[in-house]
Amino acid sequence: MWFHVQSVVNAANLYVPQRKKNYYKFWWDEEMKLLKEKSIKSNKLWRDAGKPRKGPIFDSRQKCRSLYRKRLRDHSNDNITIYTNALPESLLQKNGPTFWKCWRSKFENRNSSVQVRIDDIQFRNVHITHQEKK
Repeated sequence: MWFHVQSVVNAANLYVPQRKKNYYKFWWDEEMKLLKEKSIKSNKLWRDAGKPRKGPIFDSRQKCRSLYRKRLRDHSNDNITIYTNALPESLLQKNGPTFWKCWRSKFENRNSSVQVRIDDIQFRNVHITHQEKK
């Protein structure tokens, strides 16, 4: 039996990819891929030209680099700002484990303070739905 367990563990180590939590970014899309490629290409051209501090090659590099970084920041912040129904739905259904799993995926291990924003209409709708279920 030990041999069978060991063979399964060895096969898993060889063929099952192991990634850290949040390794795959849901917000990474084709636009981000193209911006990254363009930024890398302009940076390589800039280096091959001797790293000039002014001129069209430098301007192109700075433009591509800043656009890529801005989109990267904007898209990575979507992880915090995009509203999903999973969190309030699991709370309304009194599904504790699902609620906390969703909560941790949104807010766990963040150094910055968390600001949860919900507008009055959403709050009223959730509150009314909760009251109706009582």
